[in-house]
Amino acid sequence: TAIFDKVERLPWGTLRADVIFTCLDSRRARMYVNLVSRRVGVLWIDAGVGGGGQLARVSVFPPGADEPCLECSWD
Repeated sequence: TAIFDKVERLPWGTLRADVIFTCLDSRRARMYVNLVSRRVGVLWIDAGVGGGGQLARVSVFPPGADEPCLECSWD
């Protein structure tokens, strides 16, 4: 089910699924999904395109205490 709204407005239960796939445009939104996906135990796949439009990025964040999270990849 596609949802078109600010992710920060969504109740956590809305993000309970087999997988969360996002293409977000802000660090704040990614931080929110990172928190929720880890707390509810859902696999999260985030994709994006670099500013020049020539570089695509796909990151996969499995749930679990021993798995790396989004913030682990930030400097």
